[in-house]
Amino acid sequence: MSSLLQKLKDNKGAKFASLVYTNNQGETSRYTILIGFSYRNAVEKSLATLSEQAEKMLAGSIEYIAASELIQSFQNTLNGEQKAYTKAHIYENTDIQGVKRNTNDNSLKLFGLVVDKKVISEGEPKKPVKSSEKTIAKHKLSRELPVGKFGEFKLSPESLARMALNGDTIILE
Repeated sequence: MSSLLQKLKDNKGAKFASLVYTNNQGETSRYTILIGFSYRNAVEKSLATLSEQAEKMLAGSIEYIAASELIQSFQNTLNGEQKAYTKAHIYENTDIQGVKRNTNDNSLKLFGLVVDKKVISEGEPKKPVKSSEKTIAKHKLSRELPVGKFGEFKLSPESLARMALNGDTIILE
């Protein structure tokens, strides 16, 4: 694990990385992600794109209401107003760009924009969605925006089998 953390610490700027990762449901996938990116830039691009799309939506529709709430959320994020942020105070910064410590379980998380995902082996079946129509609309809209590509990966040998970055492959055991 220390060689992986050092490689991430040495990384400067935005770079592509390849991961073999197993999530909590047991699904193992190969990801290509962009690390060292600017989240603020992703939010700004998402805001601009969604604002343009919202102009073409039927006012009062569920899609329009969902888009309006996402736009407000993006504006709040850009203004530093994250009162409704569901993960407020859960993460603390580390000295490694793109890596934060989860204060609940002390785990390290790598954040990146998912460029590609290929499932290697299926995990447990997904649970039925119980979200409201508006929440489903928000998720659908978000998936098409830069912020919707945002991924969080637990840095542990149980979850992360290998990572390739800057031509080096690190295998965790």
